[in-house]
Amino acid sequence: MYFEELVFSPTPRGKRKVVISTNIAETSLTLEGIVYVVDSGFSKQRFYNPISDIENLVVAPISKASARQRAGRAGRVRPGKCYRLYTEEYFVNEMSAEGIPEMQRSNLVSCVIQLKALGIDNILGFDWPASPPPEAMVRALEVLYSLGVLDDDAKLTSPTGFQVAEIPLDPMISKMILASNELGCSEEIITVAAVLSIQSIWVSARGAQKELDEAKLRFAAAEGDHVTFLNVYKGFLQSGKSSRWCHKNFVNYQAMKKVIEIREQLRRIAQRIGIVLKSCESGMQVSIFHAFTDLLKETYFSRFY
Repeated sequence: MYFEELVFSPTPRGKRKVVISTNIAETSLTLEGIVYVVDSGFSKQRFYNPISDIENLVVAPISKASARQRAGRAGRVRPGKCYRLYTEEYFVNEMSAEGIPEMQRSNLVSCVIQLKALGIDNILGFDWPASPPPEAMVRALEVLYSLGVLDDDAKLTSPTGFQVAEIPLDPMISKMILASNELGCSEEIITVAAVLSIQSIWVSARGAQKELDEAKLRFAAAEGDHVTFLNVYKGFLQSGKSSRWCHKNFVNYQAMKKVIEIREQLRRIAQRIGIVLKSCESGMQVSIFHAFTDLLKETYFSRFY
């Protein structure tokens, strides 16, 4: 069961539900029985560095708007209180009024390709709600050009650019799916893409790290994590999509059900854009290895050489 589901589960009689999180109290949903909120003054936010091309999850101070939103969650169904772990002076004089817009701290590759698909070619002159850093814009254009999605005039290429834009995934993964059509391993690649769309297929069990590591070794492949994901998916299907099998192997049953759902969606999209679904069968590791290495060469090496 996901932690999000536990939040909404009924509280046993005579028990008190305590939610320890950084921004669960900022949601607009009303959680039954939440009366007290403890505001730490911090939240975890994703920040993308276009120079290093790395996205980090960092702990950052919240804004006044977030603080008010957190306080508003207390006592929605009956009188409550919000305890703030910072001084009133800090709130009034030092805390920023608004948080940094997500547009200014995110990777813009997916955003740019969608704008291009809508016919908006002048990305630099586009009237953004919050203007993103120029470095992030340049990096996004570089990545799309390296993938062959944009031409020398920064327009979508045909048919590759329009096909990538139609697949609702990160453009790098979308291009990987297109490349698998030529390498004859599209069935396996859409499975990998579906697994990569999930945060994690493993269950983290406190005090059972050794058992978890041993479970992962049962599916491990020398070619890397992506082939390992394929082994897990194959085992899940062979078990008849059994929840007991998932529990035994420290695999998240709900996540695997989501993988099945996403994979079916990707399968339909792939057929619609003309990808022939093939399985590499016995040559799985070799074909997938070449698909990934070719993609990495196109994406990264051409960016620097």
